[in-house]
Amino acid sequence: MITIPLPEPQGQTLLMQSVDRADYGPLAEQFLTQANPAYCGVASMVMVLNSLAVPAPPAAGFGRYRFWTQENVFESAATRALLSPEQVARSGMTLQDLRALLASHGLQARAIHGVVVVRRT
Repeated sequence: MITIPLPEPQGQTLLMQSVDRADYGPLAEQFLTQANPAYCGVASMVMVLNSLAVPAPPAAGFGRYRFWTQENVFESAATRALLSPEQVARSGMTLQDLRALLASHGLQARAIHGVVVVRRT
């Protein structure tokens, strides 16, 4: 596998040629680091919800400002019925879990599994 850094000229060319490039800016501006090693799906979900401007509940400690966090994303009963933050912190989540959690927030989501090819060098 070849990694092409985005800041490099070839990385910029690939981004500009991408049919999905319009999604890059809104997602990049919402980037955040996962709260713990098992929260990669949670952090991704929060970035998506914020980039799509899905109405959020209050965020603890931020007064009247509303945005999605890795804590308040689990506040709705529909989301907690699927998966609790304790379960995710302990075991992570599957791609299907992530799809279902996004759907619990009113989004249409489709899980597409990728393929990893490994070769011995």
